[in-house]
Formats: sequence, C-alpha cells, structure tokens
Amino acid sequence: MMSGIARLGRRWEFVLAVLIMLALAVGSALSPFFLTMDNLLSQTRDLMVIGFLALGLTPVVIMGDIDLSGEANLAVCAVAFGLLFEQHVDIWLASAAVIGLGAIIGALNGALIVALRLPSLIVTLATLISLRGLAFVLVEERPIAGFPGAFVALGNQTIGGTLVPQSLVVFLAVALPCWFVLASTVSGRQLYAIGSNATAAKLSGVASDRVRLAVFTFSGAMAGCAAVILAAHYDSVRADAAQGAVLSVLTVVLLGGVSIFGGSGSIGAVLLSLALIGLIQNGMRLADIPAEPQALVIGGLLIFSVVIPRLLTSYGERRRAKHAFVT
Repeated sequence: MMSGIARLGRRWEFVLAVLIMLALAVGSALSPFFLTMDNLLSQTRDLMVIGFLALGLTPVVIMGDIDLSGEANLAVCAVAFGLLFEQHVDIWLASAAVIGLGAIIGALNGALIVALRLPSLIVTLATLISLRGLAFVLVEERPIAGFPGAFVALGNQTIGGTLVPQSLVVFLAVALPCWFVLASTVSGRQLYAIGSNATAAKLSGVASDRVRLAVFTFSGAMAGCAAVILAAHYDSVRADAAQGAVLSVLTVVLLGGVSIFGGSGSIGAVLLSLALIGLIQNGMRLADIPAEPQALVIGGLLIFSVVIPRLLTSYGERRRAKHAFVT
C-alpha cells in the first residue's frame, strides 16, 4: 500500500493533479464566484503570455540549458509590433513578422552558445538586459495602442457562442503538437539524451549543436507569440511589457516537473502546472489578497518545485539501493 502511494508520488503529474483539486477546493471556499465555468475559462486569458514563454523555456531546460531572455525578447517583439502597426502594416502580417523576429533573437542566443561555447545562463542574462534596454530605446515609455477590433478579440473574446477564449485555442494549437514532438519523436528523444548526458549523446551521433540551435530558436519564436497575445489582450504595447515575468515562467516550468539539471520533464505536466498557478492567482485575486502575498506564494512554489522532486528522487534512489543490497 505505502509503496504504491510512493510510486504515485513520484509521478509528478499525480502530485500536480492533487494540488489542482486542493486549489479548486480552497478557491471555492474563498469566493462563491470561483468555481464557475465562466470564471475558470476566462481567467486563462491572463495566463497565455506566461504560457507561451513557458512553452518555449521547457525544451531549453530539458536540454540542460536556461533561457532568461524570454520576457525581454517579448518586449522587443511587442514594441516592434506596435511600430509596424504605426507604419500601417497589416496587423496579421505584423504578427507573423514579430514571431519571426523572436525566432531570430532566439537563434542569435543559440549561435552564441554553440559557436563560442558560452554558458546559456550568461548569454541569456546579457540578452535579457540588452533587449530590455533596446525596447526602451525604441519607444521610451510611450505606449502604442488602438489595434483593430478583430485582433483585440484574439486576446479577449471567445469562440462563437461558447465560453472558450480564442487565445486558449491558439495556445493549445501550439502546445499540443509540441507535446507530441517531445514525447513521441526522434527529435524529442535526442533532446532528452542531450539533457541527460550531452557527451554520451554526441558520441551516439546526436547533432547536439544543431538541436541546441533549433531549441533556442523555438524559444525565441514562443516569445514572439507571447508578444502578439499580449498586444491583443491589453490592446497596447509598452517597453516594460512582461517585466519580471521570468519568475513566473520559471515557476511554471519547474513546478511542471522539468528538472533544472536537464534530461526529464514533459509539456503535459507543464500545462498542469500552468493551470495550477492560474487557479491559485485567480483565487487570491477574487479574495482581494494583495500583490505582495501573491508574489510570496509564487516564490514558495518555485522552491517547492525544486526541493520536492529532488527529495522524491533521493527517496527512490535509496529504496533501489536498499533493495539491491538485500538481493
């Protein structure tokens, strides 16, 4: 019985499912408006920016690297989107252009890491600082707003007469194929192999540099997607867009069971983690809990997401070692 519970506990998706049920129970106790389909679906609109950034960061961390530049990449893409709009570029063409811009920025990160053998932490931290500065140079503190109604609907309206937000459908249309690629393709297996042991993967014939470059390019493209969704949701862009989002993005990814040491994790668990954090934040907002305690909770979840999986892994290793000794 206890060993069965321990095995379930080591399945991080099960842990997240239990936490989601707990969040639903607590949220419904805090507010009578919490446990309604309208509230549960509408609050996902506020999660999509973090969701796209987390979607881009997940394969990077699985690979054993880190990308801290997502929020600043988003800011530059958002500002570029606004400037293109001011030049009367078609809104959908501008959207495609800034997704491409995000991918180019991500590819430059990857190229620096691969070509110069620099640590991804240092490269993306430098990019975070420089891109945020570039965003302010381009527009200073001037907001750009007034986008077409059909575009703004992407971030705020639902599909037809349903309660399902358009932005959620777009996010899932990107997230589900990514989940499939990581879980069921050769490219996905190569990614996990690099994260588990980069040297062994290279000796096995995995083109590690090419995979690393592709993953950072994908991360940048997701920052561009996040910029488009942010512009649609708020009907404006600013140079300080998504400032400080790196904490929330890291929390979503690590709470989703992606090992900070690389080699393990899944998109599915990250989606559960995103849902959990959204439920917690929504419940606290409905209960009029101030922003500071909310930040404290997110920071606590970040610590939880690193410490608990490590403890579960250590427990499993001790049990296996004890079993091997007995046999």
